[in-house]
Amino acid sequence: MKMHRIKSPRELCTWTARRCVWVVVAACSLLSAPAFAQPRPVGPRTVSVDAQLQQDAIAIFKEGKAAFEAGSYLLAVEQFKRADRAVAGAAPRFWLAQAFEKLGKPADAVAAYRGFIELNPPPASAYGKRVPEAQARIAALELVLPGEITFTIAPAAADPVFVVDGASGQRSPLSLKPGEHTVVITSQGFLPHSETFLVRGNEQRSVSIDLKPEVAPIPFTAPPKRRATVGTATILCYGLAGAGVVVGGAFGVLALKQRSQFYDAPTYAGADATERSALIADIAFGTALVAGITGTALLLVSPSPEPDRTAFRRVPVIEPWAGRQGGGASFRWTY
Repeated sequence: MKMHRIKSPRELCTWTARRCVWVVVAACSLLSAPAFAQPRPVGPRTVSVDAQLQQDAIAIFKEGKAAFEAGSYLLAVEQFKRADRAVAGAAPRFWLAQAFEKLGKPADAVAAYRGFIELNPPPASAYGKRVPEAQARIAALELVLPGEITFTIAPAAADPVFVVDGASGQRSPLSLKPGEHTVVITSQGFLPHSETFLVRGNEQRSVSIDLKPEVAPIPFTAPPKRRATVGTATILCYGLAGAGVVVGGAFGVLALKQRSQFYDAPTYAGADATERSALIADIAFGTALVAGITGTALLLVSPSPEPDRTAFRRVPVIEPWAGRQGGGASFRWTY
C-alpha cells in the first residue's frame, strides 16, 4: 500500500476535507438503499371490501325474495331494507315497493318506487326496463293516497274540533281518504259549521272558515195565567144572592105557617098575611137567582193577575133577619 506523505499543514486540511466528503456521500447512498427504506403501512384493500359487501347484499336480497314469494311480506320488507342499506341497488328497492303494496301501504310503496327511480338504472338493464312500470304504479297508488285538508278558522279565539263523518273529534290538518266527506266544525261559544268535501287522492288543500258567534237564547217567560177575580161587584152579587135565599127561605116558612093557621081559622087578615109573606119569599128567591147568575158571569169574564185582597175589607155586608111579626135585611158597609 502506497502511503502519501503530507508535506505541509495546507495539504493536511485538503486531505481531511476530501475524506469527509467521501464519508457523507457513502452514508447518503446507504440510507437511500431499499434495505434501509421504511416499510409502508398496508391498509385493507378497497376492492375486496366492496366485493364482500356486494356478496352480503345479494345474500340478504335473496332471503327477502324468498320471504316475499312465501307470503311473509313483513320479513321481506326488513330484508330488502337491509340489502339496500348494505349496497344501494335497484333490485331491493323495487321489491321493497312491491312488498309494501302487498301490505296495503300505498304511501310507503310510492316512496320506495321513487327511490328506485332515483337510482336511474340503465335502460337496457333488467330493472331499467321496469322504470315505466314503477311510474305507472306511482300514478295508480297516488289515486288512493289520503288527501290532506288544512283549515284556517276565524276568529282566532275559536278552538275548533272537527267531526268527520260522525266520527270522534279531530284536529287540523285532516287526513281524509279519497271520496266525499262531511266535516262538522264545533267550538265553544260558536255555532256549529258543516261542510261537505270531495277529496281526491294525494290532494293538498287549504280551507278558510268563519265561525259565527253563538247568540244566547232569550229565556221563555210564560204569560201569567188568567185568574178569575172576585171583585167588589162579584162579591156584592153573591152577597145579595145569599141574602135573597135567606130572606126567601124565612118568608117561605112563614107563609107556610100562616097558611096553616088560615086553614084552621080563616080570616081576611090571615089571608093577606099569608099572601104578603109568599110574595116576599118569591121576590127574595128571584133576587137571589138573578144576583147569583150575575156574580158568576162577572167571575168568569173578569180576569186579573192578582185579586185585590183589600177589597174584602170594603165589601158591603147584607144580613137578613126574620121575626114573628115579619122579616127583612140589614145593610152595613165598613171602610
